[in-house]
Amino acid sequence: MSIDVFYFSGTGNSLQVARQIARHVDAWLRPIATYDRQTEPIGPEDALGVVFPVHGFSLPRVVETFLKRVDLCRYEYIFVVSTKGGSPDLVVRDVSRLARRQRRTVDAFFSLSMPNNTHFIHDLDTDDEVDQKVRRAEEDVLRIATVVQLRDKYIPPQAKTFSLTLLGAVHRFLSLTEFGGFGRRFSTTSACTHCGVCVTVCPSRRIVMGKGRVSWDTGHPCYVCSACVNYCPAQAIRNRGLKPSRTQPSSQYHHPAVRALDIAAQTET
Repeated sequence: MSIDVFYFSGTGNSLQVARQIARHVDAWLRPIATYDRQTEPIGPEDALGVVFPVHGFSLPRVVETFLKRVDLCRYEYIFVVSTKGGSPDLVVRDVSRLARRQRRTVDAFFSLSMPNNTHFIHDLDTDDEVDQKVRRAEEDVLRIATVVQLRDKYIPPQAKTFSLTLLGAVHRFLSLTEFGGFGRRFSTTSACTHCGVCVTVCPSRRIVMGKGRVSWDTGHPCYVCSACVNYCPAQAIRNRGLKPSRTQPSSQYHHPAVRALDIAAQTET
């Protein structure tokens, strides 16, 4: 069985999960951010996997765009893996709706609890909590790989209708306001060394380095991934939408096994 595993990741949680799944099931690992800029048809392979973080209780914008464009009918088996900090989400509902537009169904959905990678709402995890969640996720990936290899079906129970309606309203508000103008609130402190790491890790390529300063091009969408904040080696990037972390002095998190170069690679063409 030949498998495509597409991923989107800002601070490495989803990338590491996608890597592990691809290794266990012998799949091709493909970045969504790269294919978002291409127009040729994707597939066909026998199976399609999509791995991404939950943003605002549902799909990141770039993942939604990808799922609308990819021809799901080219694949015999489809599975979805979402990573999140622990809140309920709309992933099953919203991905199923996108699939039905193509008269297709998704065969399996999985959700993994991972370390919080932003202090937009929740605080960052402590080092001990990070270690525990990373180890647990590695065990969960083995179970996911078994289901995928057997092409089994797995649809988890969904939240109550009222909960889905409430979360849907919140997600629509966040989408319409771009997370309360999150993408327009970035700035750098005097600690910035102009190293360019933020430019390379930004999946939407909206960060510009020029004339001795870093700027965010508001003409490009912000994917709300916080890669620039969390991978800055000088801890010099701030966003007014992020409250100071009480658990991490640096107010930064990225998956311990994922480097800035790994995140940057998902936008290479």
